[in-house]
Order: sequence, then C-alpha cells, then structure tokens
Amino acid sequence: MSSMQSVMHHEMTKAEFLAILDEKLAPIHEVLKSIQAQLDTLSNRQESFAWRVEGLETHANRFFNSMG
Repeated sequence: MSSMQSVMHHEMTKAEFLAILDEKLAPIHEVLKSIQAQLDTLSNRQESFAWRVEGLETHANRFFNSMG
C-alpha cells in the first residue's frame, strides 16, 4: 500500500483535521492581516486628507468673505 493510500485509509480525527487546516490557512491569514493593515492605513490617510480639504475650504471661504 502506498503512503497515499495509507493516509487515505487513516480516519482523521476532528482535531487532526483542524490542525492541518490551520496550518494550511495560516499563510493566507497572514496575507489577509497585511491587507487589512494596509486598508486601515489608507482609510486613515483618506480621513486625514478629508479633514485637510475641509480645513482648506474653511480658510478659503473666510478669505473670500473677508474680501467681499
């Protein structure tokens, strides 16, 4: 019997299955955490940019109101 057949005949326990699944999914989980961190950074930058634009609009409005 080949090792593959031997593995196929072995009944895997739930714990063994979950351990293998966890091992296989770990790299994907790391990539997803990295992507989430990058998205959080972009979101923070976008929010910061929006605040700056709002501040510029306020200053521009004050400037134009003071002129007229």
